[in-house]
Amino acid sequence: MITMKRLVLCLGILAATAATAADRHKSSSIGISIMQNGKQIGMRVESGNTHRVVLSKRPFDISYPEGALNLCAWTDDSIFAKAKRGTDTMQDFSSCMFIYKSVAMKADASYLFLSEGSGFSLNPAHGAKKLSAKRASYHVTHLEREGKNTPAIQLSDVKQSIYLAAWMDKNKNQVIDDGELERYVLEFR
Repeated sequence: MITMKRLVLCLGILAATAATAADRHKSSSIGISIMQNGKQIGMRVESGNTHRVVLSKRPFDISYPEGALNLCAWTDDSIFAKAKRGTDTMQDFSSCMFIYKSVAMKADASYLFLSEGSGFSLNPAHGAKKLSAKRASYHVTHLEREGKNTPAIQLSDVKQSIYLAAWMDKNKNQVIDDGELERYVLEFR
C-alpha cells in the first residue's frame, strides 16, 4: 500500500520531470520556431533569455510572425553585447542592429550571414517566404561570412555553435524594447 508521503513524493518527481521537459521545448516569446525535417525543434531556455537549440548538420527553417525579423549571427557570444535592450537602432552605430549597417539579403537568400558587427533582416523581399497571413519562414542551407571572396560554409562542415541575436520590433519604434529581443545558441551535431 502506498503511503501519503510516498504519493506526494511521486507527484513531486512527476511535476519536476514535466517542468524540465516543458523547458526543453519552450517556444520563443517573440514567436520564433526552429524547424528541421518538418518538425519543430525543442529549445532549452537558459539564463539571460538565451535559447539553446540542438540541430543536425542539415538545412533548417526559422519560422516567425509575419513582418521583419532582424538577426545578428556570429561564432561566439560577443554578439549578444552588440544587441541590447534599450538600443535605438537608428542612432547606436555600435549595435549590430543599427539600421544603416544592416545587410540586404537577396530575394532568394538561404544562408545565415555571420558578421561581428552587422545584422540582417528577414522578410519576403530578403529571402523569407510567407507561410500564411501571419507567419513567414526563412530556409537556411549554409553560412556566409562577412568579407569578399569568403567561401560559403556548408552546414555539414560547421564545427562550432552559432550565436544569434533576434529582434522583432513589435511596436515599430526602432528601439529594442523589453520582450522584443532574444538570444539563441545553435548547436550543430
